[in-house]
Amino acid sequence: DHAARMRQALANANADICATQPKYVVQITGDNPEGKRELDNFIDPEKPFPVIATTSKLLTTGVDAQTCKLIVLDQNIKSMTLFKQIIGRGTRLREDLGKSWFTIMDFKRATELFADPAFDGDPVQIYEPGEGEPIAPPDVDVSGAPQPPGEDQLPVGPTTAGPGEGGSDEPKKYIVGGMVTVSVARERVQ
Repeated sequence: DHAARMRQALANANADICATQPKYVVQITGDNPEGKRELDNFIDPEKPFPVIATTSKLLTTGVDAQTCKLIVLDQNIKSMTLFKQIIGRGTRLREDLGKSWFTIMDFKRATELFADPAFDGDPVQIYEPGEGEPIAPPDVDVSGAPQPPGEDQLPVGPTTAGPGEGGSDEPKKYIVGGMVTVSVARERVQ
């Protein structure tokens, strides 16, 4: 079973934590009674464990995992309904508990469904910038006249920021724990 293998691999990678906290990584699937007993603890923001849950279809049901910050997709998903249900688990906000964002790690290119017009319908406005024009469309009021940037808007276009400052075209590098250098092999922003 894939969820069991993933749980074991994550437990092995976090052996130091799992030695003192055996419920740090759990498998929560319909055929695993021990894991099913941990479901309420996993979705309760006040419970410290489990931190990581490996599952098969848990995120496609009505589970309200309010503090879920990482969704890992390691299966092909062809159903728009299932995809929306899974991604929806990460969109829940709990700013009082530090949950204002989430990350999707996609190993099977399921996030290509974001580009499907059926995801959220056809765009209201289609903007295709010309050469040298900003990527974001200019704000337009009801009369059709472009609006000047306000104080609450960020400037659009190239910046002179250097590496790590958000404006460089160079590949980003990340330092994890000060010991491991990580490069993003493929990043897709739509």
